[in-house]
Amino acid sequence: MSDDSADKPGTIFERVRDIVARRLDCPPEQVTADTSLHTPPDMDSLEGVEIMIDVEEAFDISIRDQDAERMQTIGDLARYVELRGHLPETLPVRAHSPSRQENLPMPAEPPARVPRDLPVSTADEETITLFRPVGQKELDLVRESGWREFPPRLSFQPIFYPVLTEEYAARIARDWNTVDEASGYVGYVLRFRVRAGFLKPYPVESVGGEAYQEYWIPAEELDAFNRNIVGPIEVISEFRPASAKT
Repeated sequence: MSDDSADKPGTIFERVRDIVARRLDCPPEQVTADTSLHTPPDMDSLEGVEIMIDVEEAFDISIRDQDAERMQTIGDLARYVELRGHLPETLPVRAHSPSRQENLPMPAEPPARVPRDLPVSTADEETITLFRPVGQKELDLVRESGWREFPPRLSFQPIFYPVLTEEYAARIARDWNTVDEASGYVGYVLRFRVRAGFLKPYPVESVGGEAYQEYWIPAEELDAFNRNIVGPIEVISEFRPASAKT
């Protein structure tokens, strides 16, 4: 299926949403950032693969297998497309194979980790500074915690993604959260420190380039992640749509 949506006006999310709506034969208004790529009743795994192919053709990009496996929602896909436009052109081209259709819904097997129900060790206070782009709802929940922890993931959010650079977080907050209704059309960048010893078992994941690196924390390990945050979570940037600026 070929699509000219990449040449049409509108945000990247709107263009991805229109591609999804055509594939699912439904009104665009029914497609939201939280629409699942893999889980009925939103769509099945085969439809998710077909949408990936449609998006590749529309935006003239290639989506790597490991990146596709990470994406859970249409919002994730739109964010990836926006970022992919700024990534190196040396990424390997994805092969569309039947086996991919079976593997797409399955998240990558997490590496073996030490038990996370152990008490937090305070002996080693070496920390790593991380960043996270959030919308208004998540910011409000972080504030309610006393700026100490991030809220639990929702059922369709199996992974928590803190990122390694302020620039990466700012790009998402500015270019994605400000056009996302679920984010309240506002984006914030949060900065916080996490014990290095806790993060050691988690590999740094790259979304196609060194400028776009993040950790993938399974939702069931977010409580342990929160217990290893050192000091308060800080708001360091705020972004609003250009039309809202005075």
